[in-house]
Amino acid sequence: MDLSLNISQFLANSGSDENRASAIVERFANQIHSRDIKLIDLIKALGDYLTAEDDLLRPKATQCLSGTLNSLKKDILTPNDISVLTGFYVSKLEDGQCTKETLYGMSSLVDMDSFGPSNLDKVLKGLMEQYDSTKNLASTRYYGLLTLQRIFTKFVNYLIQMKKDKLFIECFLHVASGEKDPRNLLLSFALNKDISSSLNLESFEDELFDILFCYFPISFKPPKEDPYKITQDQLKGSLRSAIASSSAFDKDSYPNLLEKLSSTSPSVKRDTAETINACIANYGQKSLIEHWLEIWNAYKFEVVHGEPDDEEIGVYQSLLNTFTEISKVLTSNEVEFDQFASTLLKDLKESFQNTKTLKQTCLIFGAIAKANNIAYNKAVKLVLAQLLVKTDGLNVREERELIQNLGVFTSAYKDVYGTTSSPKLQDYNNGLKDFKDQILILLGKSLMGSSQVEVSLRTLAITELTNLTTLSDFLSNSELSLIAQYFTETVLMDDNEYVFNSAIGGLAQIAQLDSSVLVEVTLPTLISLLPDADEPVRINGQDKPKEKIFDVIVSISTGGALVNFMVIRLLNKLEQLQTTLADPVPYSFLILSSLQKIITTSESSTQFSTDTLFPSLVKLIHLLLKFPSLNQDDAILESATEILKLIVVFSSKSFHQQLSDDTLSFFTGLPVANDDYYKDLEPINVFAEPTPLINILSKVLAGVNKSVSINNVDSLINKLVEFIKTSSFQDGYVRISYLRFLSLIINKWNCEVSKYENITFDSVLSLEIYTWITKGVLLRIDPKSETFIDVLVGALSDTSLGAMAANSFEVLVVDLSIFEKFKKILNNNVRLLYKQKFFDLVVPKLVEGFNGNDDMKIKSNYLSALSHILKHTKREIINPHLPSFFPLLLQSLNLMDSEVRLASLNTILSSVGEVSDLITSHISSLIPKLLALAQSDRDHLNTEPVRLAAVNCLHSFAMALPLQKVVPYQKEVIRELTPVLDDKKRSVRKGAIDARQAYYELGRTVE
Repeated sequence: MDLSLNISQFLANSGSDENRASAIVERFANQIHSRDIKLIDLIKALGDYLTAEDDLLRPKATQCLSGTLNSLKKDILTPNDISVLTGFYVSKLEDGQCTKETLYGMSSLVDMDSFGPSNLDKVLKGLMEQYDSTKNLASTRYYGLLTLQRIFTKFVNYLIQMKKDKLFIECFLHVASGEKDPRNLLLSFALNKDISSSLNLESFEDELFDILFCYFPISFKPPKEDPYKITQDQLKGSLRSAIASSSAFDKDSYPNLLEKLSSTSPSVKRDTAETINACIANYGQKSLIEHWLEIWNAYKFEVVHGEPDDEEIGVYQSLLNTFTEISKVLTSNEVEFDQFASTLLKDLKESFQNTKTLKQTCLIFGAIAKANNIAYNKAVKLVLAQLLVKTDGLNVREERELIQNLGVFTSAYKDVYGTTSSPKLQDYNNGLKDFKDQILILLGKSLMGSSQVEVSLRTLAITELTNLTTLSDFLSNSELSLIAQYFTETVLMDDNEYVFNSAIGGLAQIAQLDSSVLVEVTLPTLISLLPDADEPVRINGQDKPKEKIFDVIVSISTGGALVNFMVIRLLNKLEQLQTTLADPVPYSFLILSSLQKIITTSESSTQFSTDTLFPSLVKLIHLLLKFPSLNQDDAILESATEILKLIVVFSSKSFHQQLSDDTLSFFTGLPVANDDYYKDLEPINVFAEPTPLINILSKVLAGVNKSVSINNVDSLINKLVEFIKTSSFQDGYVRISYLRFLSLIINKWNCEVSKYENITFDSVLSLEIYTWITKGVLLRIDPKSETFIDVLVGALSDTSLGAMAANSFEVLVVDLSIFEKFKKILNNNVRLLYKQKFFDLVVPKLVEGFNGNDDMKIKSNYLSALSHILKHTKREIINPHLPSFFPLLLQSLNLMDSEVRLASLNTILSSVGEVSDLITSHISSLIPKLLALAQSDRDHLNTEPVRLAAVNCLHSFAMALPLQKVVPYQKEVIRELTPVLDDKKRSVRKGAIDARQAYYELGRTVE
């Protein structure tokens, strides 16, 4: 092998072809690994080049050697190799043209396994005597610092044991002096920290500190093209850690830092405070004892006269954190901590009589209290004894300020002792408990004894009482009940939105802590207030709407015990009303809709289960079957059966098979084998004649797990189809209920749907049956879905049934409660992406059908079908297809259907920003249509929502479309919207004002 030839190739290419040069270096390294050549042979082959007079050739040769060395495994070189190379690199430090390559190789050499302590003196002395960092670029200086970092990491114990600290520190000071590059500074700061925290600094404290503090505060802003992505925060954090690394710096760091505290820059103030905090935490107690008074004297004015509520970057909080850090360190020395706290109290005593500085004083002691339980108890006893010396005769402002100041110490309590949900430390004799009675009396008086016009005071009292309930091991059960009573009376009597919502939040918090308190205190009170007649609630001589009581009940009834309690009590109330009221419908609906909300709200709670509600399910079924007022009203029945469904959905699967069997038997007129659910009730055959009670069967089966089996499901479907075809439905709700049930059975239990493909459309009813079967098939994305959809699309061209077929497309995409999906519950076969799949499938077919027909009546069927689909489809699904059907959308604005018009307008409105080019290309036809739709019309098709949507579309054009495209229509829009300023609806008038103003300002510049 001709090694000299290979080296010549490297040197020839290293300046122009880095990839080729790297490949040759890698080849050298591989040959040394495989013992094909020795490193000494490589050095010999490079010999002439390494010493050549050519200033370009020497660096290339040194780079070749260093690159090869960096590519080697760490165990490949012998101690003799290391010794030779160390001597070589030290000698090369004199060559200013090769410094970077030399330091690069030296840093790699230090990392080798065989690099031992015997080589250290040569390297360190060589760097001190022959290397001048000020004459080199940042990339070169980096390798000098890297070499020292690797030496420290590898030989720190040796440096300490063999008293080499001085030599290493001197070398570091020499190498790091005058550094300015951010990447190098990170390395320098980190190395300074390691030195200061590990080595014997002897007489180097001042120099090591000076080489750090000259950079404080960091004002570095990273350049846009910074390849290392170094941030200002990284530099600040690294410098802070280095300054705080050794208590030997304290005589310099504290005076210098406290001087910086007088800066007018908020950023410098915060950085200074955070660095002081780091020093306090790391220097230790001995250092702090000498300096805490100095710190306090420097901080006093800043914190006492600062603005705690006017800090965007956290300066004031950083200053307060200093007192927390001091307290953490001093509390292990009781004498020193007492002296510290007493000094602050003495200096701040006048602040307790000065409302301008009282808040700041409390914040200072609150920061002390956050340190630990010793500091907390000391601070609380010192301050609260002053704060609570007089609580009577306060005006509203003084009372409010006192509560705010007390809140500082309840907040600190959480830091030290934790909350009820996350306790930290148990201390039955903590300082706050000594003042608990006074605090409760004060807060109770502020809430219950103040005028209702004092909204801020009452809201603040509720907030602080709620905070007390969250404190770990603080309130007794009786005290928690007392607070619950306060909140209950407040929500009943106070109609102010802020006070009411705060009290509701407080009750909800108590419910999370101990629901039994609400079961014993709040809920019985609320239930007892519900009247026996359909009349307002009477509270303390005032009439309040019943809805308010139900709003409170719904808001606080979360979790199993509360839900169970309210369901039982409200069903009892519901039963009572049926026998005492002539018209119980309105009141009954209020109860049932509230029960539905309670269960729906609670379903998101952890491990929500309705197993204990099964007796209530039975009772509700009995009530629905017994009282016509409950089963003859559509809204009541819908709400009541939703409750049944929810109870079933969130119950254990073990109940579902029997419940399904019994319910199906009962409602098909068969005797029920088990008496658990339908005891003492005569079976009902929903196939004897149309009855709204089909909804009970439908919702119960909608709730059971889909693993439940139904015998002879095909027979049930056939019976259902035949019944719907042959029955005379007097009520549209009942007809839809049977169709929904059909769709549910198809979706949940029937897999052989091909037999229903060819239903003959001999009537509107047969089309409806086919539509609902299609929905059940489509929801589970059955392979036969497209076949069913094709049939319905084909029906759009039917002259007699086309309009009805168009309406059927709304059925396919509308969300129904019987097909509601619940997290981790498999109660149906609804696929999450079914709408997207359906939209992708059907839109091209509708566009094709529209374009393929000349009859405008048939065309309108396709437009109507599309609009019905758009009404219930998310924008994310619509937008990718918008260009293909946008012309249809424009024509649908002329259809004699306000819902279709509104759906089309909303689609256009939501698309303006995303497909502005498409809108722009149709602007000439769009603007006249929108102006017409913004006006009231004789046929009342331009409803308020339609008119408002049209105006909003016009407004969005002015804001989102290219100026040159909209300006030509400026005068026309302003003129045609003038009559709309007199619209009967305020929302439309305001929309027209905003739109006209936007067009008026088109093309105008602000001077």
